[in-house]
Amino acid sequence: MKKILFYLAFTIVPALSIYFYNVYLVSIENLFLEDPLAITSSIRIVNILFPLVIALILIFLSLYSLNFSNSKSFYIILTFCFIVYLALSILPLFLNMLSLPTTVEAVYIINELPWYAGYYGGTLLFAIVYNKISKPSF
Repeated sequence: MKKILFYLAFTIVPALSIYFYNVYLVSIENLFLEDPLAITSSIRIVNILFPLVIALILIFLSLYSLNFSNSKSFYIILTFCFIVYLALSILPLFLNMLSLPTTVEAVYIINELPWYAGYYGGTLLFAIVYNKISKPSF
């Protein structure tokens, strides 16, 4: 995979996974509110497998990112994504000064942002440690 395509996937895939997972949660919640008996076993299986698939994709992206851990642009993108998600995750602390959207989906997305800040921060830390270990010091 080319470097630019990977960088695009590395920034867009987590954002899309946040959005689609929260749309899924809101739709299941609305379905349950309309008819509690409409929740079938297949919906429960998808409810278990959907986060696992997202986690596997994110783990694959993190491990594949080690191929690009020698370039400075990789660290710049990781640091930028980490700062953006970290800033968005501390945004609810200032609720009295800011007016945030009160829809259910927006609240779910705000609750997921610290996980993704940790994802990028952990990937950044792992890449730094990996480069320190893989380079022999003479």
